[in-house]
Amino acid sequence: MALVIGALADGVVVYFNSPAFKEHAQQYIVREIEQRTGAAVTLRNLDWSFWHRRLRLDDLTLRGLERAEEAPLAHLRRIDIGLNLRMLVEKKIDMFELTFSGPEFHIIVGPDGRTNIPSPPSQPGGKPFDFDVSIKNFNVIGGSALLNERRINLNFSTQNVAAVLNYHGPREALETHIRYDGVLDLSSHGQRSIPYTLAADADYTRATLVAHKIAIASGPTTVRLQGRINQVLSRNISGKLDYKGNVQVSFLNYFFPADTFGGNGDVAGFLEFTSGFFSTQGYLSTDAVDFNGWHAGKSVGEYAYRYPEKRLSVHNMKTTFAGGSARGDIVVENLPGPERTILDLRYAQIDATALERAYPWDRKFKVFSNLTGTLNGWFEGRMSRFEFGGHADLASYSPPALSGGVPLPLDGNSDFQLIPGQARVANAEGRLHSTTVKAEGLIHPAMSDLTVDLASSNLKDIAFLYGGANGEGSFKGQITGRISNPVLDGEFRLANYVFRQWKIQEASGAARLDTVSEAATLRNVRIAYGESQLLVNGNTTLSGSTTDLQVQATRVAAPDIRPFINRNVEGMFGGDFHIASLSPAVKMEGDVRADNLSIDNHAIGNARAHVRYSEPVGEIDQLAIRRNGSTLTGNLTFNRANDALKFSALINSIDLETFYAAGLPDHR
Repeated sequence: MALVIGALADGVVVYFNSPAFKEHAQQYIVREIEQRTGAAVTLRNLDWSFWHRRLRLDDLTLRGLERAEEAPLAHLRRIDIGLNLRMLVEKKIDMFELTFSGPEFHIIVGPDGRTNIPSPPSQPGGKPFDFDVSIKNFNVIGGSALLNERRINLNFSTQNVAAVLNYHGPREALETHIRYDGVLDLSSHGQRSIPYTLAADADYTRATLVAHKIAIASGPTTVRLQGRINQVLSRNISGKLDYKGNVQVSFLNYFFPADTFGGNGDVAGFLEFTSGFFSTQGYLSTDAVDFNGWHAGKSVGEYAYRYPEKRLSVHNMKTTFAGGSARGDIVVENLPGPERTILDLRYAQIDATALERAYPWDRKFKVFSNLTGTLNGWFEGRMSRFEFGGHADLASYSPPALSGGVPLPLDGNSDFQLIPGQARVANAEGRLHSTTVKAEGLIHPAMSDLTVDLASSNLKDIAFLYGGANGEGSFKGQITGRISNPVLDGEFRLANYVFRQWKIQEASGAARLDTVSEAATLRNVRIAYGESQLLVNGNTTLSGSTTDLQVQATRVAAPDIRPFINRNVEGMFGGDFHIASLSPAVKMEGDVRADNLSIDNHAIGNARAHVRYSEPVGEIDQLAIRRNGSTLTGNLTFNRANDALKFSALINSIDLETFYAAGLPDHR
């Protein structure tokens, strides 16, 4: 029995590989295609391999209803087919491979929608012809289609194709149920290809496609459509489809690979199209959207897109962002392309620290305030260019502990305009702790130009601009240059300002301060120090190491001098002198006068001298003392560090005891 079965199997294999089988198979294929399509069919050659389960057809031509002198409906240079043998016993066509090489299709569509595609002959008994098709891998290589003489290149690949096709002859209707896995090749655009799965139930008749259900999925993104497409194979194609779906925002990375997207949302709407025109509108709801590091929470809006205008608009958009909310309208122009996004938004309770990427200043200065206001303007690309305007109200909150940053809990309001790297404010009023400021002008990392009116009961609030700031004061003038270390120029007033061991009760006048070099220029600055009054002009560094100051001392009280000479002096002093240094050692020179001078409770009289002081050594030249008609002239050098004294004098009619208190040696 085994020998008989083996011999029968060998016979079957031999027959399947014989010329007779090849001829019968070729005739059968031509006959079946003609019967199933209604076309006139020719086939130049057929090759069949039983062991490899492969069939190859060469030069298959189908002629439809076109005129004889016109190109045929279809010509396929080569077809490679991989067959599963179960198709011999089951009512289905089951292929593990189907590849069309060099197919050419020539489709003519008339004004009434009729084409040169023939209808298959009616089946016996009036029953419609139906069959199932299953294809593991389906490829079209180097193909083209001419649709009313308009050429369309065809290259695509699919897998796992499953189809059920029912043709109803009397109605000329093809009922289609199809599913396949495909890849949208975008390599010619320099983009990644998109894998997808399509499943559809549709009817086609006389150039009209009625889509009962179309489901498209790519990863977790799914969209379902239904509707109608008219004039499918003509230039007058048009259609309208309703759709709804769940979209992963990261799907946009296929089209914008340089950007980073995240989040997901639901869409529902409809689309319409004709030749050269496309539009869609609907409703969008998202749980989250991420774009290049920016994050928005739950969002909703009504959207519309029109082509060829290439304009996307989102109306009544509402979203949560940066701890607050925003609402308004968004328009994207020239999409796809170098798009421009236009914003018209109202926002509330936006945390300013979440916007630090857009700060036009050093990010170490962090604004701990919630923002409420309006934003209007546009941006291009990934914020490479933008221009915004609007209004902001700021409400501060307690900042967390920072390492390496400067917290700025600001209250106030301002109108503003923003372009990359700079901001312009108008009608700005703000408060930082106990410091208030009104400002108008340009904020720029390197070229700021602000008109400022500042008042503070504690200047330590602005110690981030100058570390030695203290006391209270006001400033009205200009702030220019680097916003992190600006130049201040204007009228100022200081009170209770401490510099080294000195406390200045009040100073007022005009000044220019460069906070980078810490160099100051003083103009007619009046200083009240203790009981003394000084008028100062000139230049100095805030450290006092380099100084060029001219001082007019109209009234200097003795208690304000005592710390410099370590002696108990009384009297009233005045003069004009030049200060060359205040730190680390005081250096000054000038002409000094003293009225009713006394030292260590000894009356001296009235004195005049030229003084040079380079701490701790003082030199007094051209000293002249007068008291009760007596005079003393001379020179004196003293050292505060060791109380050493060098004195030379010319005395005229004077009681020497008068000058013992000044350090004159007592030889009694």
